[in-house]
Amino acid sequence: MYYDSEYFLEEHKATFSQGDLLKVIEIFPQRPLTMTTFYWNYVVWGMEPSRFRLCNIVVLGASGTIIVLLVFLLLKLVGWHERLRTAETASVSVLAGLFFTVHPFQTWVTLYIWQRSALLACFFSLSSLLAYLAVRSGKLSNKSLGYCSALVLFACAMLSKENSVALIGVLVIAEVAFFDRSPATLLKRMAPLALVGGALILLLSFIERPHGDLQLGSGIFTTIARYYEDARVSFLSVPLTQCRMVFLYIFGIIIPLPSTVQLIAPQVLSTSLFDPPETAIAVAGTVLLVSAGMYFLVKRPLCGFGILFFFVTMIPESFLVPQHAYFGYRAVLPMFGILVVAADCLLILLAATRKTGAASQTLRVALIGSIALGLGMTCAVTVGKAEQWRDPIRFWGEIVEGFPEDERHVERMIRVQTLLNLGRVFLRQQKLSQALICYEEAVRIIPESWRAHNNIGVVYLRSGNFQEAAKHFRKALEIKPSETPIQRNLEVALQGIEQKRNQPPDDAGR
Repeated sequence: MYYDSEYFLEEHKATFSQGDLLKVIEIFPQRPLTMTTFYWNYVVWGMEPSRFRLCNIVVLGASGTIIVLLVFLLLKLVGWHERLRTAETASVSVLAGLFFTVHPFQTWVTLYIWQRSALLACFFSLSSLLAYLAVRSGKLSNKSLGYCSALVLFACAMLSKENSVALIGVLVIAEVAFFDRSPATLLKRMAPLALVGGALILLLSFIERPHGDLQLGSGIFTTIARYYEDARVSFLSVPLTQCRMVFLYIFGIIIPLPSTVQLIAPQVLSTSLFDPPETAIAVAGTVLLVSAGMYFLVKRPLCGFGILFFFVTMIPESFLVPQHAYFGYRAVLPMFGILVVAADCLLILLAATRKTGAASQTLRVALIGSIALGLGMTCAVTVGKAEQWRDPIRFWGEIVEGFPEDERHVERMIRVQTLLNLGRVFLRQQKLSQALICYEEAVRIIPESWRAHNNIGVVYLRSGNFQEAAKHFRKALEIKPSETPIQRNLEVALQGIEQKRNQPPDDAGR
């Protein structure tokens, strides 16, 4: 298991083994539904990583199916079924669901076990949207059942991951794009969902904790403040930087290449509109895209809805959890908006090929061939990313190699986390010199990193240099006095020093 999966799951095996669901939920209380699925996963199969990933893949397949149904319904709402054959709109819907399922971004919500939370939030959010649109469009005649289902699914999404709150904004956009745009109707439609959302946010305000750790505080505002403190970024820097990240996500979704599809990619932070220079271009481009989405809501509702869906669902994590400027799994739910726009554009091209004549037929064949080629290449990149995940040294090493050369404003926290993870792999493989290089680089970047100092101490401890080990354990304790494992490590180092001191000198012999 990698990253958070190792800490929240594998290292809490003793808690899982107690058979108490409430204690498992307490590990990360703000996501009780996600923790419940992890608990039952453990009950059935134990702490076997492949079984956790298998369940993630099942949820991914279910999400792909929901996308097929949702895209097909949206295409009907804007009248595509009247302009083209049902088989064509159905094929485009299936293609959207298939592309979502095989996209390499999905490796981060299946193989990265902890991000089942993002996958469940995606599944329940899209399911809630489907239930709402089915009732609103008249496809589901039982309104009470439909609206109650939408509310329950929304609650499940919120209890899976907090970014699901964006669904409230998505439904407002859907109302404007496809139904009555009057303020009175919007207020009437959104009031029940806003009440449920408000109640869930109030609940989360009591159980929300930074990194799930009660010692760091509790409550939504405390958690957000802690995340900004951890990230060492200003409130101005985050939106400026995220305007640049938007285009990395879009490019990664549309043209997934091995070099652009990453779980983690440390970034140079934007400190002003012109530092780095591309920030101004990114801000202008973001404003232009959002403006286009608002314009298309009336002129071309499907495209407008897709563009704004992408931005609305990208906001919560990008702005409220700023420890990482870029994190690959953030694009999983927003990807649906891009797929909606792509489906609309693809159907325009298909409509153009319905004319008789060799040119139209050639265009259709070329279009189908391009789709097949693109899908095949996407699958190939996904397989490559899955293979990369098998080798932790390669996985973390490639991230380290991709560190920006400009160190002035580059993210420090994520660089240190990556080095610590790579060093830990080296340490487990008894490659002490390589591990030491990683940890010393982490200390150079953040001298106050207690984890880096502790890990340097562990390297020296294993190599028998108890004096140096004790020195770094003491440094770690100066930074983090209450950390019990460091105290135990220091005791071991001091015992080693004492044993060496009492050991008689070697006899040189004859």
